[in-house]
Amino acid sequence: MAFDPVNPSLRERLLTAIGTSLHSTFEPLQGFHGGRNEGIWFVKGGGETLVVKLVKFDPSTPSQLVEEQMFRKLFQELGPSITEDPKVAFPVKVFRLLGPNNVREHDLIVMKKAPGKSLSYVIGAECLRDLAGRAAKPISCTSSGKLASAWRIFTGGMVAGSAMMPESKTYCGMRKQSM
Repeated sequence: MAFDPVNPSLRERLLTAIGTSLHSTFEPLQGFHGGRNEGIWFVKGGGETLVVKLVKFDPSTPSQLVEEQMFRKLFQELGPSITEDPKVAFPVKVFRLLGPNNVREHDLIVMKKAPGKSLSYVIGAECLRDLAGRAAKPISCTSSGKLASAWRIFTGGMVAGSAMMPESKTYCGMRKQSM
């Protein structure tokens, strides 16, 4: 059975667990969801917008690469204030979803929606601009030293899907930028 947050048998329990109004609405994110994401929804109601992300759990993935574990490590490194930073979409709740025989199948990650466009959107738009032959603007991968540090901790030294260079350089899209 597919996960469907608007299914009446799940909707009320999910909204209660998330801690938002029972009058909230779910709007699915259209387009690309990312590698292991099997769905992303915006939950609107109660004065704020939350992002609910369904992530496939693969037991063969090393634990340091499991998204839930990376968020846990980052939370331990930076402290609870990271969940209140309006510039960062950081989980406020994570649920492990179990299937038959209580086997973990998915994680449901709930975070406040940060303002602006997603990094995947910005990089995708940049790639399309490059393909069209127009000069592309530099991509800003970090807004502060704290965020850059947090990103390195979160990804274990990986930034925007590419390896962190020893000389503290990173590849963001197709450009090499100083951190």
